[in-house]
Amino acid sequence: MLEPWINRATSRYAAHLDALSREQAGSLLYQNPLSVKLAQRAFAHYAGRGDNRAYQKFIVIAEPRSGSNLLCSTLHEHPSAICRSEALGADSTCFALVPPQGHSEWLRVYRDTRPQAFMSKFLFGRYSTTIAAVGFKLFVHHAMHPSFRPMVTALLADEQLKVILLWRENRLEQLVSTKIAHDSKEWIRLRGNNSNAAAPAQRSPAITISVDELKRFITFAQGRRKLATALVGGRSHYKITYEALSNNFSQTMHELQTFLNLPAESLPAKTEKQSSGSLASRIANYSELEAQCRGTELERYFSPPLTSPA
Repeated sequence: MLEPWINRATSRYAAHLDALSREQAGSLLYQNPLSVKLAQRAFAHYAGRGDNRAYQKFIVIAEPRSGSNLLCSTLHEHPSAICRSEALGADSTCFALVPPQGHSEWLRVYRDTRPQAFMSKFLFGRYSTTIAAVGFKLFVHHAMHPSFRPMVTALLADEQLKVILLWRENRLEQLVSTKIAHDSKEWIRLRGNNSNAAAPAQRSPAITISVDELKRFITFAQGRRKLATALVGGRSHYKITYEALSNNFSQTMHELQTFLNLPAESLPAKTEKQSSGSLASRIANYSELEAQCRGTELERYFSPPLTSPA
């Protein structure tokens, strides 16, 4: 008997939130217990279904452009796993990589004002008994956000949590990927489906990179990796590099399933590279950049290896 009333109330509540500013909505969620219950109901379709909490929790601590979309989207295809995307992103509550991505502006308000409740109800909530592992992707800068640091700290204090650490060894490749993604506005490309992209897949124009830009990027990336390592601390974790994931995909995914205590499944890659070809074909000033890096610590990022001077 109450079901129709609850449905109408939650619809009106969501509409009411839309008429408020983010600050007003946050205040409403804090002050009114009924509002909190209605908010949970209004956004229930983003949460899991069932009564199971006896699953393996995990997080993927990653760098941008390190293969995290490939890893998380493929792992999410496992019939016994749920792998959310950037649920703690500054601009969205992105649960999935493709539409419907699970974003709501007011769900973001709920997350930002009640992060612990968001974690327990929407990330690590109740799922069906078929689910054996649940996790999400966490970029280091998400973990450093003042609103989320206590929540992330508490999560990492859980000895049962399993941590996957993902990074990319070749910083030049990572910088190229970052610049192409920024220029094209295409951050993920699904195999056989470009509906999430602004335009059909095309070869991106070659970009220009200076030595100073590469050095700045490497310094920034090294600092980001140190923060990730500090987050993990001395706890046991599974370390993956983009290079291993890309070159030995099946083996790496098999090892990852073992780490998460998942039954072994053959999981096909769900994404493809946003750009292909050699570095020389993607960097307009490749020869000049290569020559400037010869004999320095930067030369190891070039592939094939730099030739010795004549």
